[in-house]
Amino acid sequence: MNRQRNSIVYSLAFAAFLLLMYPSNSSSAASHVVVGYWHNWGLAGVPAIKLADVPTYYNVVCVAFASSASPSDMTMSFSPDPSIESDAQFIADVKTLQARGTKVLLSLGGQNGTVILAADADKQTFLTTMDALIKKYGFNGIDLDLENGDVQLGAGDTDFKNPVSARLVNLIDAVKTLRTNNGGADFWVTAAPEIAYVQGGISAFAGIWGAYLPVLYGLRDILTYVHVQYYNCGGNLAPDGNTYNQGTADFVVAMTDMLIGGFGLAGSTTNIFPGFPETQVAFGLPATQGAAGGGYTQISDVTRALDYLTKGISFGGKYTIRKSGGYPGLRGIMTWSINWDNTNSYAFGKAFSSYFGIASQTAARAPVPPEAKDGPQSVVAGRQWLHAGRDALQVSILDIRGNVVFAGSMPASDAIAIFDFANGVYLARVVSPRETRLLKFTVAR
Repeated sequence: MNRQRNSIVYSLAFAAFLLLMYPSNSSSAASHVVVGYWHNWGLAGVPAIKLADVPTYYNVVCVAFASSASPSDMTMSFSPDPSIESDAQFIADVKTLQARGTKVLLSLGGQNGTVILAADADKQTFLTTMDALIKKYGFNGIDLDLENGDVQLGAGDTDFKNPVSARLVNLIDAVKTLRTNNGGADFWVTAAPEIAYVQGGISAFAGIWGAYLPVLYGLRDILTYVHVQYYNCGGNLAPDGNTYNQGTADFVVAMTDMLIGGFGLAGSTTNIFPGFPETQVAFGLPATQGAAGGGYTQISDVTRALDYLTKGISFGGKYTIRKSGGYPGLRGIMTWSINWDNTNSYAFGKAFSSYFGIASQTAARAPVPPEAKDGPQSVVAGRQWLHAGRDALQVSILDIRGNVVFAGSMPASDAIAIFDFANGVYLARVVSPRETRLLKFTVAR
């Protein structure tokens, strides 16, 4: 009887262990994010990075970028630069990041890309080709980084709640359809507009000024978060009537507060954009001086801004936030980019993953993998090595508390040294060209 009871207790304990490491993947969970963009290219002095080598400082990675074939052909395309890694390796790397709890999103547009859904035919081409890319690479969602006037207001777009321009209406509809076709609530939708397209609407509501507001409002019920680019923008008017300049703590505070608290469009006191819940708002900054033409903000100044925004601790700046005590649910922070941060020893990622407690959360948010449905295979580890199979490409190992104790490429020897692992139960996720499998093993000496 005792033996049977112990077996049941152990089974329940391990089931709880799996739930701890692989809880529900609902996008409604408003956990903090540290977002980084991953370059699908290399630059002089800013080397390319394999996707699997992105450090755990970032729990959301935006892959830059997917774009259309031309301004008149909305056939969307993306493939990893073969000088960085092959298609097969990239797909495996996406799974590796997801195994540790990192969301991998496909970012659309960017500085040189184009996405203009001017007609229904454009929308259908966009949907068909985007669906194919999402399914091929296994992305968790999309990020809208549409620049260069791809999103702009037409002559009849005077009401942000009811846009009439085809490019706005079609974009809203297409994003909603993509989400429905690719997991619904589990599919993330984020947006990374430039300042002019959002907060710029306080000065004017025409052309590109405030042009993202109808899109963001139309997607408000499914938007995971918006992280406006607080760089390459000079300055911007705030609701207190003052203009604040990029690169300062006051700018970060003012622009964030107005997106949460709302603001009048083009100076209006009646046409008010209502803002977003704090859990839907993050903001973006350059990782280094060289990452943008302007707007780099010292980490110490960003930290002061965050302390005021999230804790209500004033640094003595000019702008006063409109909610006493701040916004503790502020979603997080974004940077351009992971590659640039790498050139500075990941100073940005380290600082803000620590600020938002990302490193300690990474393992605990990993989604339930389909292959774990029937439970992991049990193996007994030897005293020194774990053999995962010669076909293994990537391996992630978590302990019973959900901490990642190993994550990376499989050594050529097909064995991982575990001689320094503490006694206990572990779960390994092994990615091979043919399958992804889970192995439970115990270290006992």
